[in-house]
Amino acid sequence: LHLHADGDDEPPTADLASLPVPERLAARLPLQGLRDHCREVSAKYPLVIARMVALSLGRAALPGGTPFEGYWEAVHALCHRDLGPPPYPDRVCAEHSLLGRAFGSEEARARGAGALFEEGGPLDVHWYARTLGVLHRNLLRVSERDVALFAVASMLNHDCRPVLA
Repeated sequence: LHLHADGDDEPPTADLASLPVPERLAARLPLQGLRDHCREVSAKYPLVIARMVALSLGRAALPGGTPFEGYWEAVHALCHRDLGPPPYPDRVCAEHSLLGRAFGSEEARARGAGALFEEGGPLDVHWYARTLGVLHRNLLRVSERDVALFAVASMLNHDCRPVLA
């Protein structure tokens, strides 16, 4: 499980046809509302999550690709920061709603993102809160502009139940 996310969060300028299939959906998503929100509140994780969802949908569509559910099971197996029980903070709900709008686009629906973010869908606000918690605990900076999520390194980095006080 490996992800790089561009730190400036701008869409790629390369010709979309030249991008690998999993990258195309991420490049075509209408994320301007989410980008504006993230700039306003100095947040990067919502854009990282948008990229992760797009890439996981794209990879699942490839022959022999990682199943969408398998990708997220691996992510959610990592230790996470608990945001507490619902109701979640307004900011968390707003970010989830902005993601839902982006993945409700025609391009995303054509790639199987139809009802992912709807109430009761697999990527509901509870899923979003947990994913934020995973990124808070496990995202590693790999360069000035990039971050990555490495499953094994995350497990070595800390212990959810420390044995030393």
